[in-house]
Amino acid sequence: DKDPYTIYEESETSMELESPDAEGLDYSRQFQIGCWNDEEENWDFLIQGQDVGVLNGDVFTINGADLMAALEPYRENVEQRGGVNVRAFLVNYDEQILAETWTWLEVRDSCHGEHTWLSAVVLQPTAEREGSRILMCRDCMEIRYEKIPKLIDISAAVVSEMETKAYTGKRIRQTPDVFVDGQELELGTDYLLSYANNVNAGTDTAVMTVRGIGAYTGTLDVNFTIDKAAQSAFAATPATATLLVGKTAAITADGNVGAVTYASSDATVATVTSAGVVTAKKVGTAKITVTAAETDNYKKAAKAVTIKVVPGATASLTAVSAATGVKLTWKKVTGATGYKVYRGSTLVKKVANGSTSTVNFTDTAAKTNLAKYTYKIVPYAASGDSTATPATVTTYFLTRGAMSSATSTVAGRVTAKWVKNAKATGYQVQYSLSSSFSSGNKAVTVKGAAAVSKVLTGLTSNKAYYVRVRAYRTVSGKNYYSEWSAAKKVIVK
Repeated sequence: DKDPYTIYEESETSMELESPDAEGLDYSRQFQIGCWNDEEENWDFLIQGQDVGVLNGDVFTINGADLMAALEPYRENVEQRGGVNVRAFLVNYDEQILAETWTWLEVRDSCHGEHTWLSAVVLQPTAEREGSRILMCRDCMEIRYEKIPKLIDISAAVVSEMETKAYTGKRIRQTPDVFVDGQELELGTDYLLSYANNVNAGTDTAVMTVRGIGAYTGTLDVNFTIDKAAQSAFAATPATATLLVGKTAAITADGNVGAVTYASSDATVATVTSAGVVTAKKVGTAKITVTAAETDNYKKAAKAVTIKVVPGATASLTAVSAATGVKLTWKKVTGATGYKVYRGSTLVKKVANGSTSTVNFTDTAAKTNLAKYTYKIVPYAASGDSTATPATVTTYFLTRGAMSSATSTVAGRVTAKWVKNAKATGYQVQYSLSSSFSSGNKAVTVKGAAAVSKVLTGLTSNKAYYVRVRAYRTVSGKNYYSEWSAAKKVIVK
């Protein structure tokens, strides 16, 4: 309804006009619409209000003949310059006089072809009211107006495809689907996204704001969760996974975010300090749990390090020639359940622990006369083989001696004879009143492999003596002996 509008030519009632940039103006400008035409019935003008907001974007219409009569004095200028400066009209709105500044009214010839429209929004639509848009022909300055539909409030939109993502140290964003009344909206055309609190981990603490643009208005806040990240680079590495009793090893933690702590599954087997130093206590297996504490943005992480405490080396190892091979004897090792016997680099036997403090094993495959044999003993347990330097021994095997005879034909004397060992350095002859040679033993050494008899003197007549012999071989100043022969019993004359 434009009835309140009245337009006046200059008259005595006109007020003095001010600069268009001066403060206090009631409205800023008016646009002439249409082509220069005496028969034009109506002309539309747009009033852009400033201080009186009621005029913002409103359009009023005046009679074309009245306008032409008012502009007649300026026709010549219009025809020459394509436009004219016209002392502004006075506008009356609801009986209130509104001042206007000088206005450029551009008047051009009529358009005989299609219009080329330029547009501008003069009244923004909202969710509560429609807006308006001005369309102006670039060639003839004809102006038209059209309504802009009310905006659609996006605050009731349905948002889907929101994901829970893990903390990365960077801003977390979403790629949601947004629907209003079942219609999927397009990002960048119908809405924009912005974020707040979208870096650090938290449950429903990150905020994604959907802001309507284009045909949509309003905002919708959608909360989402940022999970704590795993401490995926966290690692725990022991200096060694196998320890001897009494030894220590450090565990190195790396890649952790939270503070690191250590705990042993069995402190009787292995203890661990707050600095990650492990001490082996007894043979067995223990797990050291290395934990990186939870932080604001990272989950707790834990790594288990298995520490195997293995037996040490045997304290002693001897090797002698026995009747059937090389006999090995060694001291039992605490915590060991068995022993691996190596001849050279060849494993020849696994020997279980016995009930005594020493362990024996005879290598029956090692019985070549005067052959050299080297052995090592490696204790083992369920936790693994000993890593200590193994006990070793080298020996030369000599075939067991054999007595041929022991006779007494002269008072106080016994003649002992034996089988020759061609690889011997000599022989040792032992005699005793004890059949078990448990006490009172005497011995004589006979040098030379060829010597095969010895007369024993100073014996007690009418006494029974037991006589036996063994060969020996001297290597690098050390004597290696064969097993004793079976004893011969003789009654001294």
